[in-house]
Amino acid sequence: MKMSKKKMTMAIFCAVFFAILLFIALYAAVFSHDEQKNVEELPTAAESPVGTEGNSMKYQDPNAVKSLVIDCYSLEETHPEPETGARPIALSVVSQTEREYTGVDDWYYNNKLYLPMIGMEWDMFFDDNYVYRWMEEYAHPSLIICDRQTGIQLYEVVITTHLLANTANNAYLKDGVLYAGFIGKADSGSDSNFMFAYDLENDQVLWRSQEDTYSSHNFIVKDGVIICGFGGTDEPDYIYEIDLNTGEILSETTVSSAPYLLVESGGQLYVNTYENDYVFDMG
Repeated sequence: MKMSKKKMTMAIFCAVFFAILLFIALYAAVFSHDEQKNVEELPTAAESPVGTEGNSMKYQDPNAVKSLVIDCYSLEETHPEPETGARPIALSVVSQTEREYTGVDDWYYNNKLYLPMIGMEWDMFFDDNYVYRWMEEYAHPSLIICDRQTGIQLYEVVITTHLLANTANNAYLKDGVLYAGFIGKADSGSDSNFMFAYDLENDQVLWRSQEDTYSSHNFIVKDGVIICGFGGTDEPDYIYEIDLNTGEILSETTVSSAPYLLVESGGQLYVNTYENDYVFDMG
């Protein structure tokens, strides 16, 4: 007896349908096995994945992270000898315009600027070699420093400073030396608002700049010079250039009000202040 065309179509449909069900069942079994295998290979609580090399996951050895505390309130102004011969970068004003109170984003976009930040919280930033992140889990903020290429955490540094609302690009590590700024609270009763260099490997201060030389949200390192800003109510307002190796002031440039952010772009220095936006040529 010949099978009708309708029955033949139904038979083919059923065969295909059951084949699909069989494939799904086999795939689910294999996936479940691989998932269980991955769970068994997860690191212990003492390890955490930090990066990859090739196709293999690397894990952080918690004992490899150097932890220390920098008590900025105990730092006194000091400068190593001899002088390094560093020269200031000549700054000449190209423009000075009234600041628009529409947010720093407009300042960025209008001038095609950027800071090397990660995310939108202003707490994580990077340079050619390291990634930095501020954490506020203790009485004072801690700075986490990781190798940019591997993701391996190298340091956790608790610094007795007062973080401002914008905290991006205010740390720089070179050859084991951390360059950073200290901003003290108004009622601290001690010297505040200065730059310092700290040898993280030997746990000792190398230099501390003069008081009232740093209060900007970030600073720039260029040709052995730190460019930063200081100012405030009833305070003089300056762009300071500080010797990277000694902390000595190389030059000061007067501005109309407290500098907030500094960005280098196309051979020019863009400075966002409380009242005005500046553009300087960097001769």
